[in-house]
Amino acid sequence: MTLDKAYIRDGLRAGGLSPGDSLIMHCSLSSLGHVEGGADTLIDAVLEAVSPGGTVMMPALPDIYRPFDVRTSPSTAGLVSEVFWRRPDAFRSRHPSHSVAAIGPQARWLTEGHEHTDPTGIGSPYHKLYQQEGSWVLLIGVDHDRNTMLHLAEALVRVPYLRTSQLRVVNPDGSASHYRAREMAYGHREFIRIDWPLREANLQRQGIIGNAIVRLIRVRDLVDFAVRLLRSDPAALLCDKPRCIFCLWARAQIRSAQTGQPDETDWPDLTRRWGCGDPHCECCVV
Repeated sequence: MTLDKAYIRDGLRAGGLSPGDSLIMHCSLSSLGHVEGGADTLIDAVLEAVSPGGTVMMPALPDIYRPFDVRTSPSTAGLVSEVFWRRPDAFRSRHPSHSVAAIGPQARWLTEGHEHTDPTGIGSPYHKLYQQEGSWVLLIGVDHDRNTMLHLAEALVRVPYLRTSQLRVVNPDGSASHYRAREMAYGHREFIRIDWPLREANLQRQGIIGNAIVRLIRVRDLVDFAVRLLRSDPAALLCDKPRCIFCLWARAQIRSAQTGQPDETDWPDLTRRWGCGDPHCECCVV
């Protein structure tokens, strides 16, 4: 079966999207099956589902190990994200670790000033979307392990495993400089853990378009639910894999914060020898 723009748009509207809605989208184009026109068709379908008056935002995450140039740095968040941010009507934020792109009436407001905030914290595009009453998280063919909006919950709770990193950026004049990214979400999580609790709480809508499972959740419902979860257990969204270096490190930071005792583990040595071994790990494989 070949999917066209109208089929995808109508499926999204049947799932709950309406004209004027704002959303952040994470997606896998291949999960849908054969889409006539590829990534552009999917983007057009989502834009039409919230038109007129709606705004669509996508992560446009750069490679943090390379200098970030907002004009040219590719997105590591997949083909659709790459096509999306390069559209002439898209605005892309200037944050070198958690850049986003947006199209629509709220696009400039959502993306401006991101470089002056923590990556996913107060004042960031993620927080601005949270402030928009009725905004959505749309997951097409991907699960919550790709859901960057959950990093806002971590930032609001200030979980102990957020870190400060020094990144490199390319300035408008072509010169390079260093950027200090505070409270940065980095490394592995097991965000998929939140899927079933959201469904049990009737906060997540779920359906199928083509071959893809489509999830739709209100941003505020998602973030508030995750904040409550993390306040009761800061390790709630970490994995239990015995060889996942990041989640082991993160749990050690939580213990240290709770006990006041410094963490003396030689993490660089362990990092050289271990990996989580999960073939689906977005940090080790993707």
